[in-house]
Amino acid sequence: MVGTGTDSGLSALFIPCPVQEGQDYNGAGFGAIIQSIMIDNITPSWLYIPAADRYVPPLTWGVVFQATAQARTAQAQWRTPPGILAAVTLNNGRASVTFTDQFIPPSSGVSLITPSQPIHLGSSATGSNINVTPPPGANTLIIVSTSGIIPATWLVLGTQSGAVYQSAALPATSMVVFVPIDLGTDTSYEIYSNFQPFSVDASYVVQAVTSGSIVIAGVVAENLTEVGGNPISIGQHLMADSLPVVLASDQSQIPVAVVGTVPENLTAIQGDTTFQTPVAGLRFGHTALPISGTQSFVPSAPGIPPYYLPTFQRPIQAVAAGAFTLVAGVGQIMVPAPGVGESIVVNRIKVSLGGGPATAAAVQYGTASGNNKLGQGVFAVGTASAPDFIHDEFVYDGGFLVGDNLPIYITSSFGIVVYYTVMYNYVGTATWPPS
Repeated sequence: MVGTGTDSGLSALFIPCPVQEGQDYNGAGFGAIIQSIMIDNITPSWLYIPAADRYVPPLTWGVVFQATAQARTAQAQWRTPPGILAAVTLNNGRASVTFTDQFIPPSSGVSLITPSQPIHLGSSATGSNINVTPPPGANTLIIVSTSGIIPATWLVLGTQSGAVYQSAALPATSMVVFVPIDLGTDTSYEIYSNFQPFSVDASYVVQAVTSGSIVIAGVVAENLTEVGGNPISIGQHLMADSLPVVLASDQSQIPVAVVGTVPENLTAIQGDTTFQTPVAGLRFGHTALPISGTQSFVPSAPGIPPYYLPTFQRPIQAVAAGAFTLVAGVGQIMVPAPGVGESIVVNRIKVSLGGGPATAAAVQYGTASGNNKLGQGVFAVGTASAPDFIHDEFVYDGGFLVGDNLPIYITSSFGIVVYYTVMYNYVGTATWPPS
């Protein structure tokens, strides 16, 4: 019987074998408009989905169809596409069809059949019994009625064991049957007919599919002489009209001509064939990295010359120091702008008062005159009970990026004398912070 399940926006059909060609399985009305249908057809028969007007091949799982407009009925039907023989088998199986009102990306699914070419074993024009011996590796006999689509019965017996491999009648809608065999038990087989003409082929190196207690095998004929109806030919062709090629592991050498190359000298660096030329021009941000020496490495393999790697000093912070007699409101540059694409990373600023102000002086540190982007302090007027505040100090943990091509200014609101020290680095603006 058919199992059904429903949920909000979800409906499922669980359809068992054996199947009968043309049989319908109807679920309840879906209610919502069906968007997607998910199918697992683990049976030897074709399955038709009316809501999508599409067929699902035998032994295929993971198929996803999009429903046609306004589809609302959860329905499936055992139906073979026109022009394809309807196959029957004694084995069991089950198909599950799930309908949902949610969009799921379409998928052609995964086939459980490995294609192969069948091998003809014999035929009977009168329907009399024949004995066949399948080739090594075969695991399926394919019996086809050659008198048309009529009811017919075949009995397949193992010659050695006497085991019955097939004993059933084909329905009026079918003319081909797949019979799984076991060459380990029986190497030849006797086929009995109810006097209907038939032919017998062997499925050679076909992947058997096991699902629970069922074993099903299928055969797909392949045309290895044509592509799209055009004969395969040897020679150079357009890529769009060509076949992919796989090279064998024992392929002999294939000559290759390289066109349009640029000559490269792989035996010397700057003319030095000993590979001892020092590396130059390496930079850390704004400042070139100093090279303090080289370290020699001698390979153990014979015939390979020693090579040398430069040893670099760690980057050293730059220091700017000096003194200014500041005029009220007029900024002075402590560190100049580095240039476009580069920036100052300031680590510490320390400013000491060289001459006490007549009144409290506000001191600003920034990227322009009067700008306090980097900080601000006050030098106060000293008294007997409170001596002069004699210095400002700013520490920027990890470094502070001043900005692309910007200097560091100091500005005072009152005329004073100061001594300053700034510790900083120049870096590429786009490379900060370092990763």
